[in-house]
Amino acid sequence: MDVATAARVFTDAIRFSIRHYPVIFCCGALVSAQRFLAVGGGDRFAFAGGVAGELFTLAVRLAFLGWVIATVFRPRVPWRTAADRLGEAFRDRTRLLLASAGILVALAAVFKALPWIVATSFVEPDGRDTFLAWELAVKNVTVIPFTMIWIALLVREIVYDGSESVPRRVTPEPGRRRGIR
Repeated sequence: MDVATAARVFTDAIRFSIRHYPVIFCCGALVSAQRFLAVGGGDRFAFAGGVAGELFTLAVRLAFLGWVIATVFRPRVPWRTAADRLGEAFRDRTRLLLASAGILVALAAVFKALPWIVATSFVEPDGRDTFLAWELAVKNVTVIPFTMIWIALLVREIVYDGSESVPRRVTPEPGRRRGIR
């Protein structure tokens, strides 16, 4: 059951990614441009490779993740009880999490290890930075945002326990109020 649920959430993430690809592409293109400026921009764009470039990437990714969470959880979650619901849900859905982790490991093997093998085996040392910049540019508009979407949908599945509209019920521990502390 939980392996089937993990596969369903994975395919839901694919559908979501296709439906919202213009947003994904715009955010990924910003981060990819930063990477190319850092690798090939010379002294003129030296800032792109330093702390400023990393902070820019972080800001774009956090903004994208915020958009994903707002879109996936749109009016369904009363935030004051989110921490309690999520903690209980994780305890109850261990098999689903393990199955999803297995899928994530397989994706990492394909999309991280394989390009690294190609870069170190077939690309000349002076061209590796450019190759890895292209690899990251492709990942910025595909794998990285897809993984963020997939994890958000997985959390939604856990919080809603398979229901589209009703969050799982959480009974607080005796003497403890609901909500985030």
